[in-house]
Amino acid sequence: MMMAAPAAPERLAAIIAGSARHLKPGSRRTVRVYVAVPEVQAAAIRAALAPSGASVVRIDTAIPIPQRPERLRGDVPDDLINVDEDK
Repeated sequence: MMMAAPAAPERLAAIIAGSARHLKPGSRRTVRVYVAVPEVQAAAIRAALAPSGASVVRIDTAIPIPQRPERLRGDVPDDLINVDEDK
C-alpha cells in the first residue's frame, strides 16, 4: 500500500487515523505503508497504525532519490525497465 498527500499531510494523517480505528489489532502485521509527509504527521500515522502492526516508512521529499545514470542519459528504453531477466 502506498499513500502520499504532499499538499495536505495533516488531512492524510487524519484519514489514516480514522481508518485505523476500524482495524483489528495485529491484522496488518505484513503491511508496509509509505507516506510522503513531514515527520510530525508520520509520527501520528505510526501511532495510529501501531495497534494494527503495520510498518510505516516515511519518504522525506527533501532528500532526492538517487537515479541510475544510464536511465537519466536515456540509454535504457522504457520497455526494458524492471524486466525480470530470469523469465
